[in-house]
Amino acid sequence: MRIVPFEIPREPNQAIRVHVSEGPHFYDSLHQHPEIQITLIQSGSGLLLTDDCMVTFGPGDVYVLGEQLPHVFRCEQAYYEAPAREPVRSVSVFFNYTCLGEPFWQTTEMREVRKLMQLAAHGLVVRGHTRELAADGLEQLTKLEGLPRLLQFLNLLQLLVCDADIASLTVAPKNRVNDMTASRRMQEVLHFTFENSHRRIALAEVAQVAQLSPESFCRYFKLHTGKTYLAYLYEVRIAHACRLLLNTDKLVSVISREVGFNTLSNFNRVFVRQMRQTPVQYALTGKATRR
Repeated sequence: MRIVPFEIPREPNQAIRVHVSEGPHFYDSLHQHPEIQITLIQSGSGLLLTDDCMVTFGPGDVYVLGEQLPHVFRCEQAYYEAPAREPVRSVSVFFNYTCLGEPFWQTTEMREVRKLMQLAAHGLVVRGHTRELAADGLEQLTKLEGLPRLLQFLNLLQLLVCDADIASLTVAPKNRVNDMTASRRMQEVLHFTFENSHRRIALAEVAQVAQLSPESFCRYFKLHTGKTYLAYLYEVRIAHACRLLLNTDKLVSVISREVGFNTLSNFNRVFVRQMRQTPVQYALTGKATRR
């Protein structure tokens, strides 16, 4: 996957750029830009792919992506096959250390913000109650202009450093893929996994994507993710299942097959191991929380 340099349009002397993205699907080329990005997904679901990480995204998710971090929000295939369905929508704010002037960011008051932005170099996901507050803050940015918008942006930064439940996106903080060839190899493997997780994937098949022997691929994947390929494949399948359990009324047995499990018993076993509750319990709790 080629990384596309991307330029965020911004008016001269504009401190921050607030952008609402709407359409049948999100921009689907792996790209990078010098701005730090804070994004709220309001509608749409799929895969967020960074330089060595893959996570599923859905409505309500909030992410902080560092400067020059390669990334793409790749919608599920259904968004390409059925463009008449509900369009996707996201709200993002873009900024970097040149906005407001570099001396501003070097002040004592911005010390914790600088730490946050350093962590964002690997990508961050905002969770819990902080996610709800951040989502509201990002939406408010779209309704403001001038100084009120700038003050709201600073309030958002304060929220993220003072009241934050934030986790790193990377699958392997201690084993980052720094080599460009290795990074691209991991991107291809993760993208292939997401696109094909609904079916049986032979080890030899995914190893071929990485252009490695099956034995070398197993060592490579464990080194860079800290887990086996099968364990990661199960994580992707369960993430898909969670979204279906919350957003559809399909039977658990049907969802089990759709996300790639051959037997319902294996699906239930893996689901409980990862989520600490049964699929039915997860669906009931999740839907009740949304009401």
